[in-house]
Amino acid sequence: MWNRYKDDSGADGDVPEGASADESVSSGSTRSPEIIIIDTRNKPPREFYTKESDAERLGYTRGCGGCNSWHRGLGRQPHNEACRARFKELMKDEARVQNAEERKKEFEEREVNKKRRKEEKKEEKKRKADDHSIEEDRIENRDEDMHVAVVKEEIANWVCEIGVAVLEQDAERKEEVEIEGHAEELSPGEIEEARGEEIEFLLNRKIWCEKPVQECWSKTGKAPVSVRWVDVRKGSGEVRSRLVARDFKAGEKGRDDLFAATPPLEGKRLLVSRAMTRRKDGKKRKLRFIDAKKAHLNPPCHEDVYIELPDEAGKPKGVCGKLSFWLYGFRKAASAWEDLYTAELLQAGFIRGRACGVLFYHPVRDLQCVVHGDDFTFCGLEKDLDWITGLIKTWFEIKVRATLGPDDDDDKEVVILGRTLRWKTWGIEWEADPKHRRIILEYFGFKEDQLDGLS
Repeated sequence: MWNRYKDDSGADGDVPEGASADESVSSGSTRSPEIIIIDTRNKPPREFYTKESDAERLGYTRGCGGCNSWHRGLGRQPHNEACRARFKELMKDEARVQNAEERKKEFEEREVNKKRRKEEKKEEKKRKADDHSIEEDRIENRDEDMHVAVVKEEIANWVCEIGVAVLEQDAERKEEVEIEGHAEELSPGEIEEARGEEIEFLLNRKIWCEKPVQECWSKTGKAPVSVRWVDVRKGSGEVRSRLVARDFKAGEKGRDDLFAATPPLEGKRLLVSRAMTRRKDGKKRKLRFIDAKKAHLNPPCHEDVYIELPDEAGKPKGVCGKLSFWLYGFRKAASAWEDLYTAELLQAGFIRGRACGVLFYHPVRDLQCVVHGDDFTFCGLEKDLDWITGLIKTWFEIKVRATLGPDDDDDKEVVILGRTLRWKTWGIEWEADPKHRRIILEYFGFKEDQLDGLS
């Protein structure tokens, strides 16, 4: 029963988030309508509920996804263990925390008693077996065995449902490894040419300005950040080289502030559905796919960040580079890119999504946008698509990959995130990534000839 210490100074307060409360009172019932019954059977008690006002009062926790979402005004995210421990220590004298601890102790006592009764039941079954009461045991355990069988079937169905998503992630990681493996097949001439093109772009873009190494030590107290080349062969056969900073450490993989947000796949599907939705004026929307070239090199760097310059830059001895724009491999490069295009879209009149921060909508032009890394997908009328395309060209260098639409001069097919989209007379066809499909079929034991028959 909640508020069991109603007249006490340590009252529980509000009903916890997610709890199921029955506030209805049947006719003729003598129960007071002010009492709220909480069904906690077989459910572990919740930890004390952290509110946004607590963070504003006690301060946000660095590196916590929940506090980060509050601070940036995005959808609610879970808090990590370090954050909960911090709030628990700061609020240990408050009734909310004390009552949560008391409920936890009561729950543990009930679990101990439940375990004891279960052990007693096992001993009773053993005694019956010793008395050769096989038939009686079979009848008693029949319902339990049926329940276990049902649970096993439900688990199997659940595994099948999530298997596709898990295998898809494994396939993407495998594909990345295979792409990096192409570096061994590159000839020295291909690598030299690709690196030369990249250095020429970096110098023309003025990504850095040359400074003495002593300046780096005097301002940062450490040596310039080292860099390395990443040489890959793209699916088109083109060799691409990137100069990447070594700014990450192995222990930083769990931090959520090192990456730009990415939308769920449903974000792209939303635009596909909207393109097929009829407008009241009868005009038809189209889909436009735009890539931003060298996205992480666009955000300006306003900090004292220094890098070692590669030999290809022709640097003098004792000289390093101070960044004017962020470089791939730095902690803040991805989030700075997100902040850059978000600010530009908001300035152009777009509204940012609350549940997902990389979905945008322009209410005046009825224009929707989903950003996935450096890929922009827009849905709207052609005149509005031309307007935003011209505007983005003033922000950074782009490439218009395709415009799907019903007109004869519109594109009818495009590949996004490994999926193929085709504009048909009856709608838009969405084809799954064939590589992921094959990996899934092989995972479930199909042979090569069976795969060919399903193609």
